This record gives sequence, structure tokens and C-alpha cells, in this order.
Amino acid sequence: MTNQERIDMLEEIKLDISSNFSQICRHHQIDEEVLYNAENNIENIFDWMIEFYKQDIRHDNTSKKALMIGMANTISNLNVPIITSWMHQSPIEFLLFSALNISIPPHVLERAYLMPQVPVCNNKYILDIVLMDRRDPTKDGTEGVPIVGIECDGYDYHYNDPDKATKTQERIRNIEMNLGIPIFSYTGKEIYSNCTKLALDFWNYVEQKIYTVK
Repeated sequence: MTNQERIDMLEEIKLDISSNFSQICRHHQIDEEVLYNAENNIENIFDWMIEFYKQDIRHDNTSKKALMIGMANTISNLNVPIITSWMHQSPIEFLLFSALNISIPPHVLERAYLMPQVPVCNNKYILDIVLMDRRDPTKDGTEGVPIVGIECDGYDYHYNDPDKATKTQERIRNIEMNLGIPIFSYTGKEIYSNCTKLALDFWNYVEQKIYTVK
């Protein structure tokens, strides 16, 4: 593949990604300021790569080095999840986790964080997503205590026959009783259709019941 072919391919991908990104995020009512900054960053990253190959065509190794060093400094500050951390999540878990992460209130983030696939009850169960309270290890020797659990209940996996439905409900009750924390349960259909609203409603509950603003 020639450098010009790489440039053409990146230009095409940039347009496609930007179009899909804007359409999906606006459909789910992502904050316009967040969306604007993200759109610019996506385009800028692609433009950076495109410019690298343009400088390669010109045999300008000095500019190529400057671009790479600039990218290292800039991209190192981005909060980008590691792809392998999603491998054990279902698509609906990943979707809700993403919606929750983008809308977490700053004052809640100071005191808690989200964690996917958390073993609980002596590893008997795994919660899809957990809001973990940040505890001071200098005071009680603990850090990352489950405070709210979230279950993403895809129909085929949990409810497509009576036995599965019964086991799912028993599992949720056992976790609530053993941990003493609330468990929010969402269907795959409502996560796909309304992930942004579900996330905002969840954080509204957390702000009202757990981390109230004084």
C-alpha cells in the first residue's frame, strides 16, 4: 500500500467514523459540549495520522518526528479504556458501562468509580457493573467497596425459560441480602434504546441517596 493510498483510506474512515459518531451520540442526547469536543478530537487524531503520511511523501523526517512526539504528549492525557477490559462484557454491558462513564457527576467520581465484572459473595457470583466506594486504606485497610450493583439482563441469557428466570431472581436476592447493597437490573432492550436516560436516572439516585451534595 502506498502512502497516498493510506491517506485516502484514512480520509474515508475519518468521514465514516465522524458521521456515525455524531448520529449515535445525538440520538442518545449526549451533552453538546462533550460531543463538540469529542468530534474535534476524533478528526484531529485522524488529521495527525494523515499529515504523517503526507510528510513521508515529502521525505520530511523532521516533521514526522515532531508529529509523533506531539501525539505522544497529547494522547497520553486521554482517558481511553484498554480494549481487553471489554472482552468479558456483553455488548449491552459495554453500552451501559460507556453511558454511565460519560455521565458520572464529578463529585461522585471523587468518592467512587465504576468497575465491570466484579466477583462478590466469596466469588460465587459476578456482578456486571458495580459502583465502588473509594475508602481510605489508611483508616480501615480497605479500598473499592461495592456500594451499588448493576445487572444487564439480556433476555436469552436470563429469562428465555422459567428455570433461568427463577435462578436470575434468586441470584439477585442473594447478592442484595449478602452484600446489603441495592441491585439495579436493566433489560437489554431498554439499554439499547435508552442507555443515556438510564445512566442519568442512575446517577440521580446515587446523588440523592448515597453521595448527596451539601
